[in-house]
Amino acid sequence: MSYNWVKILIVSNIQKNCKEKKSKRKMEEEKNEPIYLVGLMFDIHAQKSAEEELILLKQELEVLSYQDCLTCVANRRFYDAFLVREWELAKRNCSAISMIMLDIDFFKQYIDCYGHHARDVALQVIANTLKSWVRDTDLVARIGGEEFVIIILGSTERKTFEVAERIRIQIENTPIIQNGGKSFVTASFGMGVIFPYISEDSVEVFQQKVDRLLYCAKLDGLNQVKMSMLTM
Repeated sequence: MSYNWVKILIVSNIQKNCKEKKSKRKMEEEKNEPIYLVGLMFDIHAQKSAEEELILLKQELEVLSYQDCLTCVANRRFYDAFLVREWELAKRNCSAISMIMLDIDFFKQYIDCYGHHARDVALQVIANTLKSWVRDTDLVARIGGEEFVIIILGSTERKTFEVAERIRIQIENTPIIQNGGKSFVTASFGMGVIFPYISEDSVEVFQQKVDRLLYCAKLDGLNQVKMSMLTM
């Protein structure tokens, strides 16, 4: 074999080896690229999942901050904000707001007799009774130890009284089941209906008047509804 052919053969082998190395390197790079991409996708997915979990947790905490943990109705904080907002809307829409306040009769004596577990069961039963009589647009809230309030939007005096009276009767006749036995409670009610757009009363004065009606129901013999049309 001549020198030139040897030279050409050597150069061809070198070029071939270079091409093979480049091709091999390229294949390795292409092979490795999806690994990095999959790893990146996993990182993004994990980060997105963590962010979604955090959002859900914040939403759950927000709900809990406005909810009474025992009865699962609104708490005082949410009730205050709800009433102020609906008061302003009622002014603009020339509509009515009805409020029903109720307090369980002789509840301290009931707790002394039956215990704290019976207290919790009684509050839960009453809360469920209240929720069963209102619409999704209305509100039930626990604003004190044994005191609840219902806000009904756009109702009349007659309809609101009917709701309050039916709730009173249902509470009186619903047994509180605990420790294999049953007991009963009653509640006293104060009720008012107001048109904020024509009334000179503030939202605070309205609440005070309904609370006084509840107090009158207590003084006049308990287990009854005291009402007033609070339009002026």
